[in-house]
Amino acid sequence: MSIDFAAKTDRAAASELLRLIAPKARRYQRPGDLARIIHAQDTSPALKAIDDALIELTDPASDFNALEVTMPPQEGKSQRVSRTYAEWLLDYNPRLRIAIVSYAEEISTRWGRDIKLDVAQHPCASGDDDCREPDGLHILIREDSRAAGRWAIAAGAWRAPPVAAGFRPAPGAARLRDSPF
Repeated sequence: MSIDFAAKTDRAAASELLRLIAPKARRYQRPGDLARIIHAQDTSPALKAIDDALIELTDPASDFNALEVTMPPQEGKSQRVSRTYAEWLLDYNPRLRIAIVSYAEEISTRWGRDIKLDVAQHPCASGDDDCREPDGLHILIREDSRAAGRWAIAAGAWRAPPVAAGFRPAPGAARLRDSPF
């Protein structure tokens, strides 16, 4: 399991990425806060450590541009990083590009399908993109996005490039790699 903000090494791409994840109020302070509401998932000490590392990685002032998470199977690392972290990033900024990749296309597609289903099943109660209440996912999928592994987000007008499956993400994209080998 690894996360790569490779754009932080390219000045122009880094500037754009940092603008997209620039500090503002978050509805969910940690990916685990979102996991409790959307997935009814408890947070273990291991998942708290993953959250801490994800938050540090996401901080625009971070010296890090990548993170590798390794721990025993069935701890919840893939669920937390490939699903909840991606949702947490998109809830904060729907314009951020994310690519979820794996050694098997089916795994990447499954995460895309799960995220898309979560968005449909847990919409923001207010329906207002500027809402600051942690009451669901503040993400709206374009009506013409039907594929499970490649879809786009709408927020009034189309604002985001495709999300999920694929090994060649656009420059500046966050790459989440689940079981890359």
